[in-house]
Amino acid sequence: MLQATKRSQCSHSFWLTCPPVLASLSVTGLLLVIRQVGGLQPLELAIYDQLSRWQPLTQDASRIFVVEITEDDLRTHAQNGAILSDRVLAQTLATLQTHQPQVIGLDIFRDIPQEAGHRELRQQLTAPNVVVINELADLDQQMVPAPPGVPPERVGFNDFVLDSDNLVRRHWMYGVSGDRRFYSFGLQLALNYLADQNLTLTITPNALQIGDTRFPRLKSDSGGYQTIDASGYQTLIRYPPHDQLFQRLTAAEIASGTLSPADFADKVVLVSLTDVLTADIPSAWIQDKVVLIGSTASTSKDFFATPFTGYLNTSTENQRLAGVLLHAILTRQILTSVLDQTPLIWFWPEWAEVLWIGLWGFIGGAIAWWLKHPVWVGLMEAIALSSLLGLCWLFFTAAAWMPFVAPALTLIATTGSIMAYRVFRATYYDLLTGLPNRTLFLQQVQKKLTKLSQRPSSTIFAVLCLDINRFKVINEGYGHYVGDQLLIQIADRIQTCLPPHCAVARVGGNEFAVLLPHLKDQAMVETIVNDIQLGLGQPIFLNEQDLFITTSIGIAISTIDDQNLEANVLLRDAHTAMYQAKALGKPRQIFANSMHNRAVSRLQLESELRHGIKQQEFLLHYQPIVSLQTGKITGFEALVRWQHPQQGVVFPGTFISVAEETGLIIPMGRWILTEACRQMRQWHQQFPQQPNLMIGVNLSSRQFTHPHLIEEISQILEDTKLDCYSLKLEITESMAMSDVESAIEMLFRLKQMNLTLSIDDFGTGYSSLSYLHQFPTDILKVDQSFVSRMENGDEDLEIVKTIITLGHNLGMAVVAEGVENETQLAMLRELGCEYGQ
Repeated sequence: MLQATKRSQCSHSFWLTCPPVLASLSVTGLLLVIRQVGGLQPLELAIYDQLSRWQPLTQDASRIFVVEITEDDLRTHAQNGAILSDRVLAQTLATLQTHQPQVIGLDIFRDIPQEAGHRELRQQLTAPNVVVINELADLDQQMVPAPPGVPPERVGFNDFVLDSDNLVRRHWMYGVSGDRRFYSFGLQLALNYLADQNLTLTITPNALQIGDTRFPRLKSDSGGYQTIDASGYQTLIRYPPHDQLFQRLTAAEIASGTLSPADFADKVVLVSLTDVLTADIPSAWIQDKVVLIGSTASTSKDFFATPFTGYLNTSTENQRLAGVLLHAILTRQILTSVLDQTPLIWFWPEWAEVLWIGLWGFIGGAIAWWLKHPVWVGLMEAIALSSLLGLCWLFFTAAAWMPFVAPALTLIATTGSIMAYRVFRATYYDLLTGLPNRTLFLQQVQKKLTKLSQRPSSTIFAVLCLDINRFKVINEGYGHYVGDQLLIQIADRIQTCLPPHCAVARVGGNEFAVLLPHLKDQAMVETIVNDIQLGLGQPIFLNEQDLFITTSIGIAISTIDDQNLEANVLLRDAHTAMYQAKALGKPRQIFANSMHNRAVSRLQLESELRHGIKQQEFLLHYQPIVSLQTGKITGFEALVRWQHPQQGVVFPGTFISVAEETGLIIPMGRWILTEACRQMRQWHQQFPQQPNLMIGVNLSSRQFTHPHLIEEISQILEDTKLDCYSLKLEITESMAMSDVESAIEMLFRLKQMNLTLSIDDFGTGYSSLSYLHQFPTDILKVDQSFVSRMENGDEDLEIVKTIITLGHNLGMAVVAEGVENETQLAMLRELGCEYGQ
């Protein structure tokens, strides 16, 4: 499972379960299948072409000399401007022989005599250093034979191998059909060139060998190839840049006499046929070289596309390479490999390519796994692809064709799959514990419900909702890291306590849900819940100490026969039962429909409360506060009531808690304060003889901690024009003690506004006397629960007496709440209480 902590690292389980490894293996396997059937071959060939274009010119080209037959040559010497006569070819061969070339290759078909001069040409073809061509349909059939009388060792086939995109990348060097042997034109030229060096050709099943140089036999799956016809003995052509390899010389340059062979040491010199016949070509340019004669005229249609020149369907003719120049490149490659030990393009074995592709898949998975942010993933992906391309180019400069497309796609696809996996995990799993989240849990529950509903039985079905009690205290006391580690261990313990086929999920911050399918009876549910709570009751060692936790579990049980059973309903019911357990302080609670009804009623009350605030359905009642010595009214306390359209007057006990929980108490309290101040201002105007009347307003805990309370009170006093001395704010002692320092700060800020402050319901909370003297309060109110019982026992009387004494000692006036009869009034007067309410 995906984890965001140390628990999720690959070392947690067997290494193959690590998502980057699994993803790289899966993607690598898929791409290897696609590669095996040739799906990636066009892309790999395109990369091969680009790498070829980036190749520097490093091989010696001084052994090759080309006599090209141009359009001008054809117009000057050809019969009908199309075909050279045999006499012209004989004269050309004779002229070249005077310069003592090592080999002359005639890349022109001469199976049909071209009078005149046929006898002269046959005579020239008898020279032992002249190699001619034929054309093969296949190894069993010859389409265009060589000129008659030329022995087989001086005949080479003129055929080129075209890839599916019509580019020439391979050299078909040798073939066998029965007892017949077929040599390519370039191979025959090279063998005749090397004849006097005692370097013979050896044929093995997997390679051709000239001297110590092996020409490995190309396979159908070598390098980026996967589905080619690799019959015969083929090798890849290591193309040099064409514009750097060939040097075409004009008659004027030849006649200048300023050029020497050293000027073209790395070039293949091209001279026209006319210049050979008419110009004085230095013998040093031709002596001991391989001389090729062939057409470069566009009308000959003898042009081929290479990685440097573009595709065969290119409209511009000069972007393709003439056949004679292609033979020059092939011959040059053989000679430089044998004589200069220039490496041929080689390939890794299949297993090495598989490991290479898989390695980049793992790199892609690791990038997406350990780098969370998409920007960093994209940046590292670009760096990895650039590095891969750079490595492929560096190896290619050393004549190694390593796959690029397959590892690049594996890198990208593995990264994408890991990122998709992360999205999936984030959507359906909790990243901290690795458990399913609420969404996936509900799907699991619904799937089980559907399956079980199709096979009715007497089993029951249960969903548990488990909450860690006082988890907030652990986070605040030890920090969130310890809290996270605690949740991880709790998740593990829950899983160990469950029987097979049960599911557990994290559905909230510290809430877990458990699915218990097909149980026999409710007793099994109770047993499992006992096991869970017993397991979680054991100490958990964290932060170098034992932590003890308690849980509240809600249980929703349903039979398969229940109609319209839905997963979200079961989880909702379990959640409701869990909150009921927390409210009652019980470890567990089984859901009952009455709980849901109460929850629905509460939601309905909240909705009606919002509507009531919007429609101003509230009103204030005013309870008088009387001086116990004079019997005169000294002020009032504002008490809110809800004038419900259907239920009539609703008292605060019904709706205040809901208003506090939902935050509606803020707008409601603002209205109460405004209305109370407005009414007191009106009474001051109506009874000017009572200028000291005060109005008391209770502040809720949310109001008391509201950041804009001071500003709102100031604005209300300004709007209602009520004197600040006439407003008394009342807070309960529990509110003051929940955060003593903040409460003291707020009370002082209120006191600076010259407001009267009162502590309400004193004696019912958990106040600390050590803090009470720090509160800048003016009045202490004795709760009516003590006042109502004074006359029934000495204990409550003593409590009231103590509170009154305490208030006086702290310089505060005391108000007794709930004074309802003469006896209570007399007792309070005797105790020195100033006011009664």
